[in-house]
Amino acid sequence: MALNKQQLAKGIKKAFDEGHKIVQKNDKADMHWEIAKRMADSIDKYIRGGDVKVDTDTPNIKITPGIATPLGSTIAPGNPVPMSTRGTGKGKVV
Repeated sequence: MALNKQQLAKGIKKAFDEGHKIVQKNDKADMHWEIAKRMADSIDKYIRGGDVKVDTDTPNIKITPGIATPLGSTIAPGNPVPMSTRGTGKGKVV
């Protein structure tokens, strides 16, 4: 999913609004700290909401022999088939 800037903006505005409310209720509270904590939560939610696209290539990978059976090895040692070491994928930020 694409990053949602509108959701981030709403979260930051809410952080400022809540920070002011907390200071009005408790004059000993640090308004900047309260706002910073809430902004950090909004940014964390924003980043975790996005997808990560990956393009990988491991051309120097080597194949070692697999499990030996009475009929031989399950995987032949050596180099992989050309272009079989490339791949793309999509994941989530955790």
